Amino acid sequence: MTLKIWIDYADPSSLIALGDSWVAFGTDLEHLFDRYVDAVTKVNDTYWEGQCAQAAQDRALADQKTMQTLADKISTVAQRVKNGYDEIDAPLRRARGALIEAERRGYSIADTLALSIPPGKSVSDEDKQALLDLQAELNDAARSTVQADSKLRDDLNNAHADLRAAFIASPAALGTDQGKADGSNLITQPVNLSQDGIQRLIQAGQLTPDQVAALQRGETTTIPASQMEYLNGLSHSLDGKSPQEIQQIMSKLPPDGQRALANSLQILSNPSINAGAVAADDKDLPNSGKGGLGQLPKQMQASLTRSDLVTDKSKYGIAHEVNLNGVADNQAIAKIVGAGDPQYRLGTDVDRKLLDVGAKYLDGYENFKNSDDFIHPSLKIDGADPSVVGQFGPRISEDMFAVAGTDKAAVEGLVTGPDHEKLMHNVLTHEWSDRGTAVSTLFKFDPQDSVVEDPNNPIDVKTAQRTGHIMSSVGEYLAGGGDPNARWNELTKMDNHGINGHSIGQLNPTLVQEISRGMSPYVDVLAGTPRPELPGFDVPHHINSDGKISTWLDPQGNGSYKGAANIFGLMNTDHDLTGAGKTLNGAAMFGVLRNEGVYAHDPQLPGSTDSLATAGRLNALVDKGIFAASESNHSNNYADAQDMYDRKRAAYDEMKAITSRSLTESLPGGKYGGDILTGGGDNLKEFFTGAKPTESELPAVAPPNFAQRSHEVLSQAQIPENLQSRYSDLFENGGLKSWESIQFDPKNEHLTTELNELFNKIGQTDDGHGATLRNAYSQVILDVQGKGK
Repeated sequence: MTLKIWIDYADPSSLIALGDSWVAFGTDLEHLFDRYVDAVTKVNDTYWEGQCAQAAQDRALADQKTMQTLADKISTVAQRVKNGYDEIDAPLRRARGALIEAERRGYSIADTLALSIPPGKSVSDEDKQALLDLQAELNDAARSTVQADSKLRDDLNNAHADLRAAFIASPAALGTDQGKADGSNLITQPVNLSQDGIQRLIQAGQLTPDQVAALQRGETTTIPASQMEYLNGLSHSLDGKSPQEIQQIMSKLPPDGQRALANSLQILSNPSINAGAVAADDKDLPNSGKGGLGQLPKQMQASLTRSDLVTDKSKYGIAHEVNLNGVADNQAIAKIVGAGDPQYRLGTDVDRKLLDVGAKYLDGYENFKNSDDFIHPSLKIDGADPSVVGQFGPRISEDMFAVAGTDKAAVEGLVTGPDHEKLMHNVLTHEWSDRGTAVSTLFKFDPQDSVVEDPNNPIDVKTAQRTGHIMSSVGEYLAGGGDPNARWNELTKMDNHGINGHSIGQLNPTLVQEISRGMSPYVDVLAGTPRPELPGFDVPHHINSDGKISTWLDPQGNGSYKGAANIFGLMNTDHDLTGAGKTLNGAAMFGVLRNEGVYAHDPQLPGSTDSLATAGRLNALVDKGIFAASESNHSNNYADAQDMYDRKRAAYDEMKAITSRSLTESLPGGKYGGDILTGGGDNLKEFFTGAKPTESELPAVAPPNFAQRSHEVLSQAQIPENLQSRYSDLFENGGLKSWESIQFDPKNEHLTTELNELFNKIGQTDDGHGATLRNAYSQVILDVQGKGK
């Protein structure tokens, strides 16, 4: 058809009729499902009641809701069609008007709409210009008409694909039989699985944002019964396949199909997802329509729950053979899970069991490695990949922890469970093939996960509680659970390939660094000060036999905080100066400044000196931890002293970096800490770390300059004018002189004396605040004070 004929005969009014017919079709669909709901609500004008009735009614309402969604989509398309009438009709009328005018003037009109003056007809220059003007008008109108028509056609084609997908994969189009059929096709020809099948798989493997949010809040959520039926049918069709075979089938699907299958298995194994009310004898919805481990393909279940994951049997009557069974199958399950979206890893049974299996393999391997039998046992790993056995040992549980470790609900159950001490020992002392990178996922969190920024947001609260539970369990283990000395020896004097004295920081630095990042938000809690915005980090109190109140942070109840010091010391066993020690030390030292600022801004508040005590303990924990790690890493010589100096400088650098992170604003006094740092002067780092050690110097815990700490508090305080007048040498231009200025002043000693006097006069006069920070510091470092000298 030529362009001229199309312009002449196009009828955009047909779009109005087409749009109206689509609207009527959508309305008829809604009415049909309205009658469906009515039919299962009343039977012979009597309300149908009971469990079967409830299940049928819930199913009908779910299908009705789905059809309403489809009707809305149809209505949207219909309106787009009707809008197309105006978009096409206006330029079409202009084009037709230009053609009529061309005929009136006697122009020749080509099929391409090119205008010309017939041969032999005399024309003036004005006539020629008039033709050009009309040609331009005709071209513009025709081009606009074609563009509007093309745009409508493209939009309808896209809408056609969307509507087709919606009808194919709507819950009403799913169900057990369709799930089994798609599963059968998946097994026999995964490469050639139809686009319709892929679309159904994608739709069945999705949750709405509201459903995901419910799971994030720790609540249950309901999906359409037909969706759950489809997932069960799909799963059962895979019953005869091993995990390795299922993973191979998955690998032949396109990427969106792989992701959809993995998501489907996550949804199906989540006990917090259900299909609503279900009849007891509904064979299409086993387990009362709820998700769980038992809904997974049979051989996946068997692989995750086999009783012989680890066996230790006698060999020839004189030695033992340790067997790790089913490794290849469970590694395949990890690959399957890893193909899915992390947002669906929310307390699923497949994740929980994968972590449990990984922990059992880890324990079995550690028992083999640490056997003290006269004849060392042999090790057999069922399905181990020889290509991943390198100098750091075989890769067995790594991928299980890396994948399922993103499911923090599952991690919480593992890390806080009855075997958490054995688990943590194995995790920290195992010689990981990747130096702890994969297993560190267990303790990897987003920066804001620990903090409740909005108490009215249940997801925010639940995330923070879960994070706190995980990290407090880790902290309690590192602290020694009441026996810090034994735990210190356990984690710093390991035998590694016959060399005794290895620490967890040397063995698995990546793991220790991730733990340090996860522990950093809780530095105030480690110093004995609970924070309501950091829920879940539990530190139970006990009464010792001597009547003192103790915790795992301070097991002796005397303020020495040996348990907390263990945590700081162990983080500093990472030899990388920019690693785990820097992270925790920097967070703690910034906590010193924060707590000083909190006190300074309301020193009259009852109990305000608690902030000064927290600051003192944090400062001491950093010093004590650095000293303990240096003493462990070196030989009580100049190298120790240099290491301590370097670690303090690294902690200062971390403090500076923290001021640019949003987390500081969500913790008490975050802004104050930043203000103290920025106002400290160019030489604050040197004042903070002290002088560089000489080669003859031995390591020792060097207390901070407490006058400097007092200055930091005063720099944030509102000092009355009468005190400013009385101690005028400390002020200039209406503000307190910088610490740097005081240090370089010829009257330094006099100014320092005045500074301490001024500090004693702010706040309450009888609360002992002048010595609170110093005393708290001294209690913590008392057992190491003077060591090394």
